[in-house]
Amino acid sequence: MKKVYQTIVGSGSGNCVAASVASILGLELDEVPALSPDDAQMRNLIDFMNKSGYEYKGSLFNKNYWILQHPNSVYCFENTEWYEPQILTKEKLSKEEGINGLFLAVVYSPKFSNFRYSGERGTHQVIVDKDLNIVHDPNKGYKDIIRYPLADLLGLNGIVYIEIFEKLN
Repeated sequence: MKKVYQTIVGSGSGNCVAASVASILGLELDEVPALSPDDAQMRNLIDFMNKSGYEYKGSLFNKNYWILQHPNSVYCFENTEWYEPQILTKEKLSKEEGINGLFLAVVYSPKFSNFRYSGERGTHQVIVDKDLNIVHDPNKGYKDIIRYPLADLLGLNGIVYIEIFEKLN
């Protein structure tokens, strides 16, 4: 892995995804297109990773994150049946190859999450290993971070979800 840092920091407009992709692939930031972790851009991320020789294997989600995102609609009034193969656990992640044992992961943004006043749930892209350790944060401002927002509540080192890419066969 080559540690690449984002050059744009902003709520919903930063380039942490591109910097994380550049890092995990050992590229320069300018070799990676602008990417965003939202659903509309996921196709662009998958396409770029395919062109780079990696295929998308799916996502693993933090169950506590899902509960937090849906606190009074589905969770309170319906019994939720979880699709267990997609629930993030250290054991499940340890069975995945990733890219040299590394994975693109999403955490809550230390700067752009404001749960108290606005309910803003800004997210941030980082790189993790199979043990859910955050091994690279592309925001230089977070180099001394002790924990990510809601890490104690969410568990799993504050990881919201992980996108799994592996080398194409």
